[in-house]
Amino acid sequence: AKKGCIFYSFPPILMLHLKRFEYDVQRDIMYKINDRYEFPLEIDLTKFIDPSSADYNKDNTYCLFSVLVHSGDVSGGHYYAFIKPYPDEEQWYKFDDEKVYKVRKGDAVDESFGGAEEKKSKYFWLHPQGNSLYKKFTNAYMLVYIRKSEIDTLLRRVEASDVPDHLRVRLEEEREEKERLKREKA
Repeated sequence: AKKGCIFYSFPPILMLHLKRFEYDVQRDIMYKINDRYEFPLEIDLTKFIDPSSADYNKDNTYCLFSVLVHSGDVSGGHYYAFIKPYPDEEQWYKFDDEKVYKVRKGDAVDESFGGAEEKKSKYFWLHPQGNSLYKKFTNAYMLVYIRKSEIDTLLRRVEASDVPDHLRVRLEEEREEKERLKREKA
């Protein structure tokens, strides 16, 4: 017997949900799966397309656009996202609540794999074998990929003219308020 799964087509934007939470029937509890799971920056899904379908001849190569992360355990935690909005650049951004930071690819991708990591002991001279493994509780739970051939159609840079007037006014007011508070503090 041979069991498998074949697709007729894939969407332009592909969202892959990684099953990071599971129910343990014997212990009657939910738990988080923190195992290491590595995912590629680019993935070719052609081998999963039915050769008789029209999409078989389409480009089915996808580029990683976003990594959604959960930090914590099943009873609580924090969610944030890493996004690479410009495919022609290597720059990733971390969207964490109201703050946005520039980050390295390693922070966005490699640090989201989960699993265990070796931690060096601060007192290495006292404990020559002092390095220990500790489980990471921060890992990706959803990946967003964009079809490579459609990136230019789906993504584009935001120009000043794209921002609605009411948002432009609000941003300017917030900037002025921030400057006023800075002057007051000084």
